[in-house]
Amino acid sequence: MVDLKLVKAGIADIPAIQKLAKEIWLPTFGALFSGSELKELFEGMYNRETLHSTLQNPSYTLFFICSNAEEKTLGYCAVERKQHALKLDKIYVYPSLQGSGIGRAVMLKVYEMAENKGLSRVELRVNRYHQKSISFYEKQGFKIVESVNFPAPNGYEYEDYIMLKKL
Repeated sequence: MVDLKLVKAGIADIPAIQKLAKEIWLPTFGALFSGSELKELFEGMYNRETLHSTLQNPSYTLFFICSNAEEKTLGYCAVERKQHALKLDKIYVYPSLQGSGIGRAVMLKVYEMAENKGLSRVELRVNRYHQKSISFYEKQGFKIVESVNFPAPNGYEYEDYIMLKKL
């Protein structure tokens, strides 16, 4: 089992979040969007104002994924408390570390958070064309429950699946 901790991010961490997103989010979605789409989606999601607003939401928490052994940042994730579920809003690990068990270890922490809040399920949205992520979530016991399109920054549209895991 990977030994890691989740460290809550705050407003002062916005530059670090943006740096991580450039290093992790951009390569993760580079194959799914054109260069201009990727740039506009990134700027829409990871601009200072959007991050500031999101981090002030009391139902939303963004974490740095850190190695306990090396005090090194491995990625980031975020959850949002919904009425009947904990929503995993994002989980991103450096591409070079994917497949090493970090994602699974983070998911166990997410399940624990949900249970500690008295919630019996975790839900998430995943890009319909990102098969690697879909496979990961299915291995964790998530099921696709719906196919939906959501508005994205700058007039684009996210084409996602809603996935659900009952705890």
